[in-house]
Amino acid sequence: RELALKLLERHGILAREMLGVESTHISWSEIAFALRRLEYGGTIRRGWFVRSLSGEQYALPEAVEMLHAARTLIPAREKPVALSAIDPANPYGVVIPGCGIAREAGNVVVLRAGRVIAGLQGRAMISGGDTEVDDESFGAAVAALMTLKPRIVVDSIDGVAALESPRVGILAAMRFHSDGRSLVFDGLHGPAPARSRQANLK
Repeated sequence: RELALKLLERHGILAREMLGVESTHISWSEIAFALRRLEYGGTIRRGWFVRSLSGEQYALPEAVEMLHAARTLIPAREKPVALSAIDPANPYGVVIPGCGIAREAGNVVVLRAGRVIAGLQGRAMISGGDTEVDDESFGAAVAALMTLKPRIVVDSIDGVAALESPRVGILAAMRFHSDGRSLVFDGLHGPAPARSRQANLK
């Protein structure tokens, strides 16, 4: 019971998949027994709250309220949040299907209203996950990345060489500079990418 409550406080919603990110050696059937007793007592709720998780799910009442509120969120008004890809708060790749960013140290995902809008995998910047990302959202995602990483080197953006990417101007406006091969953000001044200079001349 104590472990079940502790896991609920940590995750809000609990399903079998959550045990994959925990170090506990207790089986799901043991925890589920305690969860069912808590649900019978009216302490927590049982339902199918997250579509991509297994059917037996339990949640704190306040977590259910937060999920209901999330349905009315307008993503453009939400502030993006950058997380290390291996942060337990990142559900992608363990709890729910992957987003194209491997759960490895050094990689970063940027979430907005619960969805991945961009990420950094090594020196590759990837946007979108399963949706198309407009320039405003892309810029907001980069700003979130910059708050997490004081130095960023980008070799490619969505599979295109960074210095040839249509989005090079967005990064140049955010003080990324060219080292001749990559886009670099390090707080220092450097030469503007040629493509962004050409765009400014037109």
